[in-house]
Amino acid sequence: MTEFRQITDTGRLDYKIMDYRMMEGMISVACIDLERLTIDGLKAYRMQAYATKRAVEATFQTGLATFWARNKQDLWTPGSVDGNTMAVRGIYTDCDRDSLVYDVDPAGPSCYKDVDSCFERPESEN
Repeated sequence: MTEFRQITDTGRLDYKIMDYRMMEGMISVACIDLERLTIDGLKAYRMQAYATKRAVEATFQTGLATFWARNKQDLWTPGSVDGNTMAVRGIYTDCDRDSLVYDVDPAGPSCYKDVDSCFERPESEN
């Protein structure tokens, strides 16, 4: 299993290195409930989104997963309307710093289809 490098504050993120790897100023972020990974398998992989530098900084400031909504061209915090937020327990980067993992504690479903994971099918689609 790949060893992730935990980041504890935005000062430890090397944006000079990350910036040239960020697609159009964004970096890929996987949200995983690491506590549930061995129990729930793929359902523990909650969602994937993109974050800008501002979104990563907002995540550190609020403790809630925050991303860049490409369609609205603005910051987006899942759960801001329905309460299904994802509190961030840890932020990790991979070895070449071109993606992040947020270890999250979800307050409800993470998918807009009202299921825990964007990577599972709702019962009606099985």
